[in-house]
Amino acid sequence: MPKSKAQDIRANAKKLNPAIAIMLDRERHLKFGLRALRAIEEKTGRSALGDEFWKDKEPSTEDFITLIWAGLLHEDKELTIDQVIDLVDEYSSIPELLAALTKAYKVAMPEPEKPRKRAKKAGEAAEEAAPLA
Repeated sequence: MPKSKAQDIRANAKKLNPAIAIMLDRERHLKFGLRALRAIEEKTGRSALGDEFWKDKEPSTEDFITLIWAGLLHEDKELTIDQVIDLVDEYSSIPELLAALTKAYKVAMPEPEKPRKRAKKAGEAAEEAAPLA
């Protein structure tokens, strides 16, 4: 049976922003989609897009917990920050979660590609310098 257009779109979205597995009370997945980004901004008052979150100050413990909480909201919209603290303290370690958090955030917010310099062929320089007629 052929895939529907909606199934193709969902599959492509999962490739573009995959969830990163972490082990807490059970396997859970960090993902920074719009729900997570909005939750981060609401909780911290700072933009969660790109490097803006990290520019003005070093992340605090509260920031770390907020990022984990927000990254888990896609699976459990009722999850609280206190529950996340308990899950981390009981089932994981800060270094493990920091590594997963960094990976999930980088997947969601990749660095923009830098323009590549092309090797100029003979004659290209003359074409680039000449105004268009």
